[in-house]
Amino acid sequence: MFRTLLVAVAAMMLTACVTPRAVELQNPSIGYKASDKVLVGVVEDRPRVKAGKPNNFAGFARVYGAPMDWTVNEMTLADKTAKGKSMSLYLAERIAAGLKSGGADVMVMAASGVATDAQADEVLAANNAGVLLTVVDREWHFDVNTNWVGKFRFDSELELVVQRRGKGTVLRKTFKDSQAVQAEGDESWPNLIVDAYKAKLEEIFSDAEVKAALAG
Repeated sequence: MFRTLLVAVAAMMLTACVTPRAVELQNPSIGYKASDKVLVGVVEDRPRVKAGKPNNFAGFARVYGAPMDWTVNEMTLADKTAKGKSMSLYLAERIAAGLKSGGADVMVMAASGVATDAQADEVLAANNAGVLLTVVDREWHFDVNTNWVGKFRFDSELELVVQRRGKGTVLRKTFKDSQAVQAEGDESWPNLIVDAYKAKLEEIFSDAEVKAALAG
């Protein structure tokens, strides 16, 4: 009974007078063009998912202290077709859309691990592409107390591997951060969370080494 009550309270918090952030507004703005067609894949490597959480797990929303799992479903309420989408696919699509906004030709692909350089060359040749961007998701997790407007935690750890056709691995770099993100009283928690996602991806892809690897 108590669990049912918490779910009802959380549902009211999600829908209370705030328009869900449109998915296209969740895409990072990447202000440069990749030099060749890019294949993008995100590898699921988060400890909580390995321990049994579903692959669309996003983080914890605490209602009166009790943690409830929120998934990509809560982050994409404005897009009914996104229901059940994995976090890997969600991130890959956001990254791809950001690169496309800079004028690049981009294709999302499934990834279960980092390819060898020889494997990368084969995949790139088969898809008439020049760059394979593999993102290993080791942490992408929020923890929010829904009962007060303050700061919420957002922990992230992504490893970016950029491989070029005929050149092998040109970049392998990890970005790890633990943030306390300030909430705003007139926004919903899912909107604030996806805004933090967008800002983090923009920060990563504005890195000089990442830009050089993709646009060089």
